[in-house]
Amino acid sequence: MKQLRSIMMLLCLIAAGATAQTYKQVNDISYTKKTDAYSVERLKLDVYYPEDIKDCPVMVWFHGGGIEAGNKEIPRQLKNKGYVVVGVNYPETNARGSLPLTPPKRRGTQRG
Repeated sequence: MKQLRSIMMLLCLIAAGATAQTYKQVNDISYTKKTDAYSVERLKLDVYYPEDIKDCPVMVWFHGGGIEAGNKEIPRQLKNKGYVVVGVNYPETNARGSLPLTPPKRRGTQRG
């Protein structure tokens, strides 16, 4: 009986290994047309996906940090689950709650 259990477990392990899904990750995909240094650095995403599965669910992951800190990531707990995971970097705010983007250029005022 022990031998039969061992053979069954071995067959299950072999079957599980034969159907293992392979995944690929593509990093630092820009999602903006802006060219300022801050946007070029921050506005990127990573995509983690199963290579041989089509039409699978997609999960978009926004990192923590209270919109003031943090970086994009693909959490370990979301990997190898049979779906696409998109980790997004986004503009962070400063302590006053405003985005640290370059302000628009102002035209000079005329005096007269």
